[in-house]
Amino acid sequence: MNKRGILGIDTIKAVILALLVMAVFVVVTFLVTTTLRTSVESIDRSQTARVINETVGPVDEAGVTLGKAGYRQVSCTVQLAINATGGKPIAAGNYTSTGCNIAFPLGATEEAVADYNASNWKVTYSYVYAANYSNALTEYVLVGPGRFFTNVPTFFSLLGVVVLILLISIIIVAVTRFRQEGTIENL
Repeated sequence: MNKRGILGIDTIKAVILALLVMAVFVVVTFLVTTTLRTSVESIDRSQTARVINETVGPVDEAGVTLGKAGYRQVSCTVQLAINATGGKPIAAGNYTSTGCNIAFPLGATEEAVADYNASNWKVTYSYVYAANYSNALTEYVLVGPGRFFTNVPTFFSLLGVVVLILLISIIIVAVTRFRQEGTIENL
């Protein structure tokens, strides 16, 4: 009676094929979610808002960052700057604004240095930023797996060892069956 194929090469082929299919599925899933995150971030709607009299400072040549600079893809436009102590408006030539940073310019007049440099300012500005609507909705799908794999590496290491031991034992059983059947038929 020939028992080849009961727990032999056919079983090993099926296990290896199942592992291969699972690996391909995992890789495709990560590729799709990465592409999804990129496209979701590009379709987020832009929102415009305005801040009135935000106190910043002391403002000097190094500059200070406005309060909304941490928003996603933000761009700030300063509309009005006032000296916070005297309430005197600061002319646009007496400050520079880049992104969401406002600074006192180098080479300003002595009067401007005396009145505005290294003092607190009240700044009114508008800002445009990418809203988090769709990004917040997909965060669990896109960021969740990364956090999951960060938090449970020990579990997956142990699972990998168990799968490796299982594969080795299946191969050993298959080889021993082959060897036993081969010796019986040859005798």
